[in-house]
Amino acid sequence: MRDKQAAARDALARSGVIRLLHQYRPTLVSTIFVGLDIDGSDIDVLCEFDSAGSFCRDFSAAFGLKAGYALAPGHGRVVGRFQQSGFDVEVYASTTPVHEQAGLRHYRVMQRLVNTGGESFQSAVRALKTKGLKTEPAIGELLGLSGDPYEAVLAIEGWSDAEVRERLAARHQ
Repeated sequence: MRDKQAAARDALARSGVIRLLHQYRPTLVSTIFVGLDIDGSDIDVLCEFDSAGSFCRDFSAAFGLKAGYALAPGHGRVVGRFQQSGFDVEVYASTTPVHEQAGLRHYRVMQRLVNTGGESFQSAVRALKTKGLKTEPAIGELLGLSGDPYEAVLAIEGWSDAEVRERLAARHQ
C-alpha cells in the first residue's frame, strides 16, 4: 500500500496538478491516501472557482495534451480527467469552497474511521469495494448506516469519538 501511495504522490508531482491549478485551491481527497483504494482507484483532487470558463481554459492548457484528457462542465461544477504515470486523475471543481465540498468532508470522515478502525476497517472496505460497491456505500454497509450512503457518511461528522468506536466495534460482533 505504501508503494502505491508513493507512486501516486510521484504521479501527482509529475503532473503538476497542484502547482498548475494553485489559484483554484487544489486539495487531495483520494482514497489511495487513506488506504481504502482498490486496483483502478483514481487520484481525486478538489478545486474551487469563481469562473468555470477560466478554470476550463486553465485546465485545458495544463492537461489538454495528456492521455485520457476529458473535461465535462456542468451547472456550477466542472469535472476534468487525465492520466499520469499509470493513474487516472480526476479533478472536481465547483463554485462551492473546497472546505465545504462533500468530497472533502467525506475524506475527513474516512481519515477518522481509518485512524480509529485501522487495518481491519481498511480491509473490510476494500473487500466490499472489490465486490462492486463504491467507498461510501461500503462504509454505510459496514457501519449499518441507513438511507443514502453519501448523506449517511456526512452524518458521521457529528458523531463523538465514542460513537465512532462503538459503531466500529459493533461490526466485529
